[in-house]
Amino acid sequence: IFDYVITDQLGNVRSGRSTSVELKLANLTAGKYSVVANLVGVPYCEIKTEFTIEGPAAALEIDLSKKEITCLTGNKDGEIVATATGGWTGDYQYKLDGPVTVPYGSENHFTNLTAGTYTVTVKDVSGCEVSGPVVLSNPTPITATIVSDKTLLACYNNQDATITVTTVAGGSTNYKYTLHGVL
Repeated sequence: IFDYVITDQLGNVRSGRSTSVELKLANLTAGKYSVVANLVGVPYCEIKTEFTIEGPAAALEIDLSKKEITCLTGNKDGEIVATATGGWTGDYQYKLDGPVTVPYGSENHFTNLTAGTYTVTVKDVSGCEVSGPVVLSNPTPITATIVSDKTLLACYNNQDATITVTTVAGGSTNYKYTLHGVL
């Protein structure tokens, strides 16, 4: 049985008396520690030692961005890009779960995705993981009001009719107008 004092690099102290020849302390964080232990009773020996618990410099984090699906239901052009920071240094591994599943690999850019809820997980070289959700949605159908100022041209080859497109809604709001055919 011994008395102990453990001091971390910030000066925080944990102390007490062991109940056997072994002492297990939980919830220690990364950093440098010094330990002083004194036997209780004869021969009253003192032991001093230092140890370091290694850890990553920053928490593992994941940043997620997406490119929404364009136009029609069933399109497979959604994209998710995951960027990891922190954790243990080295190569990160990424995986994708959802309507499309991709196992762990070094690729952080997922393409050809359909609508749905996805979970992207990143793993550092020590096996620490962090995840984040991404929802890809099909855009709402495009609607518009289209009106012609004439339904009948007076003479052959007249070109004095006008079409007006208003109240366009839905889609991805980046509209391009094209007139097809002969009216």
